[in-house]
Amino acid sequence: MGYVFRFTTISVFMVSSALIGQFNIISPTINDSSHPISDTIYMSPVGNDGNQGTLTNPVLSFSKALSLLPFGKPGIQNGHAYGLIIMQAGTYIAPTGFSQYLGDWKNGNTYKNVSLEGMGKVIIRGPKDSSAGNHLLFLRGDHIYVKNLTLRNGKVHGLLMAGDADRHCHDIRIENIDTDSVGGFGLLIKNGEKIEISGCNIMRSAQLNSENLKTVCNWPSGLKLLGCKNFRVHHCRVGFSRGEGLNYQNSLNGEAYSNILHDNTSNYYNENSKNIIIRNNYFYNSAEGQNTFWRGCPADTGLKRSPSAILLANEGSCHNISLGGTFENCSIKCAAPLATTEYYPTIDSIFIYNNVMQDVGSALDFWEGSTLIPGINCIKNVFFFNNTSIGFLGYNTSQQPIINAQFPYYNPIINTYSRLENIKIWNNIFSVDKVVYPKLRGYVAVFSPLHPSASVIDFSGNLWNYGYSNKTATDSVNTSIPGSIAPVTNNQFNALVPAKTNLALRQYSRAFAHTPTMDFYGKSRQSGTNVGAFEYDPTLNNPSVKHKSSLLFPNPNDGTFRVQGYADVVCVFNSFGVMIARIPAISGTYSVPSEIADGIYWIKAGELITPLQLLRK
Repeated sequence: MGYVFRFTTISVFMVSSALIGQFNIISPTINDSSHPISDTIYMSPVGNDGNQGTLTNPVLSFSKALSLLPFGKPGIQNGHAYGLIIMQAGTYIAPTGFSQYLGDWKNGNTYKNVSLEGMGKVIIRGPKDSSAGNHLLFLRGDHIYVKNLTLRNGKVHGLLMAGDADRHCHDIRIENIDTDSVGGFGLLIKNGEKIEISGCNIMRSAQLNSENLKTVCNWPSGLKLLGCKNFRVHHCRVGFSRGEGLNYQNSLNGEAYSNILHDNTSNYYNENSKNIIIRNNYFYNSAEGQNTFWRGCPADTGLKRSPSAILLANEGSCHNISLGGTFENCSIKCAAPLATTEYYPTIDSIFIYNNVMQDVGSALDFWEGSTLIPGINCIKNVFFFNNTSIGFLGYNTSQQPIINAQFPYYNPIINTYSRLENIKIWNNIFSVDKVVYPKLRGYVAVFSPLHPSASVIDFSGNLWNYGYSNKTATDSVNTSIPGSIAPVTNNQFNALVPAKTNLALRQYSRAFAHTPTMDFYGKSRQSGTNVGAFEYDPTLNNPSVKHKSSLLFPNPNDGTFRVQGYADVVCVFNSFGVMIARIPAISGTYSVPSEIADGIYWIKAGELITPLQLLRK
C-alpha cells in the first residue's frame, strides 16, 4: 500500500528567462522527420521466433526482435536506422535480462537505434524462484524512447542506458517505467545528452538480497544520471532505495520537478554537478521506511534519524577513468580538478525552490568533498528559497540540524581543502515538533579554521516555529506554526497553505532576485508573495492543521498512552494514511496492540491528529 498521488498540472517554468539562457537545457528530439522509425517488430510472451514479428505473428525473444530490425545504410542518415519493438501485454521471463550488446547496435559505421514500447501491461522479470542474472533491460542508441514497461527482480540494474567512454548516447525519452526489487540501480543513464525521464516509479533499488550486502559499493541509487548533459526528471516517484533516491553525478544542465522522493538513504544527492534546478518536488520519510529501509548498512539496528531531503557533496569523483583518475572507495577519483567537458570540479549554480519536505532529517546538507586532490573543491552559488520543511522522524533525543554544513578538514601536505561559497537560504519555512524532538537544531556548521566561513551562508526572511541560537535578525519565529502534519494523501497540503484559517504561515517574503513566479501548485505569486512553497490563499478552508502533540502523553511511549480531555475510541494510521487499528479507552488509557511494530504512527482522536512514537523497552 502507499500514497496515491494525482498531481495538479504544473506548467514548466524557470525562475527567470535569464536562468533559461544560462542553463540552456535542450530537450530530446525523438522520431522527427530526420530520425523516423522505419521498421516495427512485435514481441509476445506466447510468440514464436519462427514468426515474422508482425502484430498477428509476433516473435518470442528480445534477441530475435533485435535481429529483425535493420542497421542503417552508409551515407544515409549518417549510417543510422531507427526501429521500434512493441511488446504485447503479458509477463516476459528473462533469466539473463534483455540486452542490446555492442554488436546489436553498431556494425562498422552503421547503427541500429531501437525504441521499446509496452502495449498494455508488460512485465519483464527474473524467473519465479530466482532473479535475472543481468540488467533487466540494457539499451544503446540515439533518438529513441522507452515506455510503458514494468521491470521486476533482477540482480543488477533495472534499466541501463549507456554511451561509450568516448561517445555519449543522446536524445532519449523514458516514460512510465516501473522498477522494483533490483540489486543495483533502478534506472541508470550513463554518458547521456538530452534526456527526459517522466512518469516513472522506481522502488526498492539495491534491496534485492540486501541482507548479504558487504560494502557501500552495493548501495546504488534509485535513479541516477552520471556524466549527463541537458536532462529533466519529472513526475517520477523514487522510494526505498538503499542508496540515494535521485542522484545527479558529474552532470551539467539539469532539472528535477514534480517528483516524489521518499525513504531513500538520501532522497536527493548532487555530486559534482552544476547548473541544476530542483523545484516543486515532495520529499518525505515514513514509519515504514524507518523500520525497514533507512539503514544504509544491513547491520544497523534500532531507531535512526530520517534521511535528508537534499545532500550536496563534492566527492572529487570522475565518471571516466581515462581522465587520469583512480578507482577508490567505490568511485573514480579525479587526478586533478580540471574543468573539462567531462568533469565538473565544483557544485555550482544550484537553484532549489518550491519544494515540500515532510519528516526529513535535514532539509539541506552540505558535505565536504575530497581533500586529496590538488586544488580546492567547491560547493558554491547555491540558492535555497521558498521551500517548506515540516516535521522530523527518528529518535527523540536527536540533535540533527535542519541546515547542516560540514567542512572540517584541511590537507597540509598538498595545501588544499573543500570550500563552501555564496549560499543563500531565503524565504523558507522551517518547522519541527519541539515537544517530541526538543533537541533538534536549526543550523550547524563545522569548518576548518582556514575556511573563509564568516559569511558563507546567508539566512534571510525565513520563518521558523522555534528560535535557535544563531537565528539571524531577518528571520522570524511564530510558535503557532504546526510542528508536524498528518500523512499527506492526494497531494493536498492544506495544512501548509497560508490561509485565513492558518495565518501563522502568512509572512511576506523579502526581496530576492530569484523569487519564483509561481508556487508549488502552479499558482501565480503576488507582488507581496508569501514565504515557503505556497502562496497565500484567502479562500481556503483549512481545518487540517493538527493540534499540538503534547495533548498525547507520554510520547514516545511503550504502547500505553493517554489523550488529554478525550475518552473515546482512537484510530491508528500508518505513514500512508491507512488505518491499522481502533483502540477504545479503558479507564482513560489506550493500549497499542502488540502486533504493531515500533515506529512512528498517527493517532486520530476526535479532531486531534497527532504523531505517536512507539518505542517498547
